[in-house]
Amino acid sequence: MNSDAVQDQSAVFTMEGSSENQSALIAESNHQIQNYVMTNGSLIPKPEREVDPMLASDSQVTSGSKEKPALSTMPFIMMLLKKRLHFLPIVTAIWIVSSFIISYVIAVCYGHVEPDFPYISYTAISAPERCIFSLMVNMGSFMLAANVYIKYKQTVQAFQLFKAVHRDELINKISLIIGLISAFGLSIVANFQTVDARPGHYIGVTMAFGGGLIYCWMQTSLSIRYHRWSCVAISQLVNSIMLTSCFIIFGVSKAIFKTRESQGHGTKHDTLRPVYLTSTVFEWLLAISLVTFVLTFYRDFSRVHLRFIKVEIQDQEKVKRDYHRNCRNSSEDQPVNEPEGKEDMV
Repeated sequence: MNSDAVQDQSAVFTMEGSSENQSALIAESNHQIQNYVMTNGSLIPKPEREVDPMLASDSQVTSGSKEKPALSTMPFIMMLLKKRLHFLPIVTAIWIVSSFIISYVIAVCYGHVEPDFPYISYTAISAPERCIFSLMVNMGSFMLAANVYIKYKQTVQAFQLFKAVHRDELINKISLIIGLISAFGLSIVANFQTVDARPGHYIGVTMAFGGGLIYCWMQTSLSIRYHRWSCVAISQLVNSIMLTSCFIIFGVSKAIFKTRESQGHGTKHDTLRPVYLTSTVFEWLLAISLVTFVLTFYRDFSRVHLRFIKVEIQDQEKVKRDYHRNCRNSSEDQPVNEPEGKEDMV
């Protein structure tokens, strides 16, 4: 539409139409002119720049965005992990260490173990400490596996920036598998008590401690390679050295204690007391060192956000039909309540 056509159309409206029709038609012509200008002129609004939901702040994400739900509608734990992911290593370490301490305190209070100083496994032989130990350590093993997986994904993203070599990518993948095996071994330790299921318990201990030791050294090697001698790399190196020392001392001292005890050279209450205490103390230090290694992930986790799994219904029409059919069937199955005194009605 051009301006001449609009003027001719306005003249015809003035000559032939009534006053009401003229007003309506003139308004319509003005609306057409406005649409023409909006389409071909400079009044078209510029599209807003798209905002990455993962990089934008909360105020930059519109309410209609489907990528990032409003934080007020999210469960507290999901919101905490999404916005404060670096708290996960802290919660994991505190939770697992607390499970050891709580079961130990309960076992001592009930007189099930001696106060100084039992193996960790012997604090979870009898109820009720066994139930609490199994529950808390199972949850802790799940959180430990979550730390291992998130660290793997974070390292994959970092490798895209650093252009890592294939060897380092392979180390990262292998460390993921070993870390998950270590976390699963911790769950086996919690569910297979050392007295009732000794073979399964020792398998779990080997998976948890042995796999954890290998995992820590693999992560330390990657940190030294890419972080050089930063605080994170040094902390992981010190932790891995301490973990290795505790692992060796614990294994050797326990082997000596079991061998001499089986040969009749004493018990843990007399001549073999020093060897026994050495093995128990270093088992506690070994477990605590292994668990607290995840604290070195704090800095890396503070720089990433977590995307949660999104669930969508594929065939929505079928779901609606099933829902209405079920509602109709349930209404037909309900008995009809006849009004009182119907028999007396003529």
